[in-house]
Amino acid sequence: MQLTHAGILKLKLEGEGLERVKAAQAAINDGETLPIAEESLHVTLLHQSILKGVDKAAIASAIAATPAFEVEFDPTPSVRTDAEGRRSWVLWVRSEDQSALHGLVAEFCRALGAANVKPEEDRVFHVSLRNRSGKPSDSVR
Repeated sequence: MQLTHAGILKLKLEGEGLERVKAAQAAINDGETLPIAEESLHVTLLHQSILKGVDKAAIASAIAATPAFEVEFDPTPSVRTDAEGRRSWVLWVRSEDQSALHGLVAEFCRALGAANVKPEEDRVFHVSLRNRSGKPSDSVR
């Protein structure tokens, strides 16, 4: 999986991991939600508000200094809902990889060297598969 920055810091899915995620997505039969496009499937590592204002060259350098990482996902999709009744289907990153991903994010933050950029300790890593619009920004948080 490739670490990238596009406002958010994310793991872009590739290869076998992407194929497994797409298969899980295709198996969901829910007429109230739409699939998120393949090119938008990712695992968010840091929300965009955390990296807002940070120099893009510094982010690129920190990404280059952060080692590659592969994650496995739980095999069964789950539904997330919020107080407004919105629903998203997700695959959770397996529990064994959650702490390793938190370590990866902490390593990225250290490499970035910006004192105000800190990992989100309460983040539970996942990939969103479906939501009301099919747009990643509409997924339940």
